[in-house]
Amino acid sequence: MKPGFTLVEILITLAILGILLTISYPSLQSLIQSSNRKEAILLLTKIQYQQEQWRARHQNYASLSELKQSVVSENQLYQFQIKLLDKDNYRLIAKPVNKQKTDACGAYAMDKFGPVEKTDSGDVYASLDCWQL
Repeated sequence: MKPGFTLVEILITLAILGILLTISYPSLQSLIQSSNRKEAILLLTKIQYQQEQWRARHQNYASLSELKQSVVSENQLYQFQIKLLDKDNYRLIAKPVNKQKTDACGAYAMDKFGPVEKTDSGDVYASLDCWQL
């Protein structure tokens, strides 16, 4: 008898690997999306900090271009927007795009007081539980 693996042994090994990958792939995707959400929160917090610095020097809040911030995150997974509600308030929005667009959490919003889930105008944003804050 020759040393080595039989075709049946190789096929069984491949089948087991396929099953393990099928089971673990959704969990991996979920972890990646969660990590991307945390990066978006960090960027929103940075923009929020810049807004408060701007407001301390001016009579209003700034746009993304005035803050010299990109509209899209560096990894191209979130699109950022600032809605200037009035001279005393704003809303920061992170909307998932590209590969992150399939994230069930959806867009996240915050203002100078913190996270926003619903607005008076009927806009609905991701819950804090979904973004795990």
